[in-house]
Amino acid sequence: MKETKTTNQKSEVEIGDFGPIYRQFKGKAKEAFEFLIIHEEGDLIAVFHREGFGNIDLVWGNENGGLKHILLKHLGNGKSFINLEDAAYHIKEIIESGKTAFENLDKAVFQIGNKIVTVRKNFREKGKKIADKNWVLTAYDETTADGGSAITTSN
Repeated sequence: MKETKTTNQKSEVEIGDFGPIYRQFKGKAKEAFEFLIIHEEGDLIAVFHREGFGNIDLVWGNENGGLKHILLKHLGNGKSFINLEDAAYHIKEIIESGKTAFENLDKAVFQIGNKIVTVRKNFREKGKKIADKNWVLTAYDETTADGGSAITTSN
């Protein structure tokens, strides 16, 4: 993880691998999604929690993983999630109560029916592990045209 940095004279903001770190969204999936849509950067700590697994962050990310990836690839008519509220609801539900479909040292895949959420257990840069942290990599419905691969290895 990157260090805490002073972003202006009035306040210090923690800066992580995904940008500014925000801690006020614990358990508030809908609000977290709305915040990231507006700010388009950041790491929202512990938005989700899975018993026996731990806290899971929601990050803005990029086109390869995180909320930005989900919005670009899996949100809209005919895709995995109709809108932002639908995505927030299902991702939270799958993380909290879905079955574990796959897990190794790098990722876990949780599933309810055909809907899947892949959680990375670390952050990698150029293939090198930088930090241990749980964050939502992607989420989709396997039966839609946009259904992707749960084995993605992007950061």
